[in-house]
Order: sequence, then structure tokens, then C-alpha cells
Amino acid sequence: MKEAESNMIGVSCGVFRHELEALRARGDIDFPIRYLNSMLHMCPQKLRTLLDSILAEERKTHGKVLLLYGDCHAYMHDQESLPGVYRVRGRNCAEILLGPDLYRTLWKENAFIFLPEWTMRWREVFNKELGLDGETGRDFMKEFRTKLTYVDTGVIPVPTDHLQAASDAMGLPWEVLRVGPDRLLAAIHEAIERMAIHVE
Repeated sequence: MKEAESNMIGVSCGVFRHELEALRARGDIDFPIRYLNSMLHMCPQKLRTLLDSILAEERKTHGKVLLLYGDCHAYMHDQESLPGVYRVRGRNCAEILLGPDLYRTLWKENAFIFLPEWTMRWREVFNKELGLDGETGRDFMKEFRTKLTYVDTGVIPVPTDHLQAASDAMGLPWEVLRVGPDRLLAAIHEAIERMAIHVE
């Protein structure tokens, strides 16, 4: 796998930063990674434009680019179709971290999935970006969701204070689901295998 990672760079949403750096520290992956602000999810057109620019630059510099993104804007499939660009499989960051089966289970349970990076910024996401604050936000969440599920990848301490504050604000119970970063690693390996096949 290390040979396949040569002359390659990852371009990733910042939501995966903690997990990817932990995998690098463990020696499971060995390629440079360029991180973008996870809040770009709130501005899909801006994300698309920025990725267009970065992909053009990195394809010239490295030749091969691994995109660590879900379907985060409407033209993501066009970008992953560019020569030398490969994307991990998954509709969104939660599915990439959880795998499709576990993600589907939580979706059927009407769980709202909290990932580590966004949990620390939940007020910014809900109050500022989505406008879900006060009674409006509480009523909206209780109508469509049954619980808050924090995905504990084991990389940073569980932010219990943030989870309790979010729970109080949204009127939903919270739970911790320990998954580790191995599904993310498996998604990376699968994408690199596809890359190696096309290179050959």
C-alpha cells in the first residue's frame, strides 16, 4: 500500500483531521494531506470552486489526488472523474466513518449523528449556519430526530460538556457510539486500490 501512496496527496474535509492524523501517527497511511474548513459544507458552491482550483494545482504537482469527501456538492462526481482523482466511497462524512450498514441503522433510528469535529462547533453549526436556535430549533429537532449519537473514534476525549449542552438545547438524549478510525482506513485503502489498478 505504501508504494501506491507515492506521488499522491489527500485533499480532505477538516472533519476528518483528527482521525487522519491519528492514522498517520500509527503509520497506517503515509501521504501528505491538505485539509479544508468543514464549514465549507454550508456553502456548496464555494466548496466546489475551491476544490476545482486545488485539484487543478495538486494534479500538476502530485499526479494523484485522494478526495476525502462525501457528496458534499452537486458536482463532486465531475471532480472525481478527473484523471488522477479518486474519492473514498460514502454519501457523507458520517457514512465514511461508520460504514454503510451502521450508518443505515442510525438513520432508521432517526438519530442525529454528531462527529467529533462538528460537536465542538455545534453552536456555530446550528445557531449561526442553520438558524436552529431556541424553541424553533428544539421543536424542529424533536420532530425529526429521536436522539443525538456521538461517533467516538477514540482519537480525542468525548466532549461530554458539549454533548450535554446540545442535548439540553435540542431536548434530545445523547449517546456515545465507539467505532474507531478503522472504517475510514478501509475506505482509504479501497480508494487507493482503485487508484493502483488504473495506474497499472
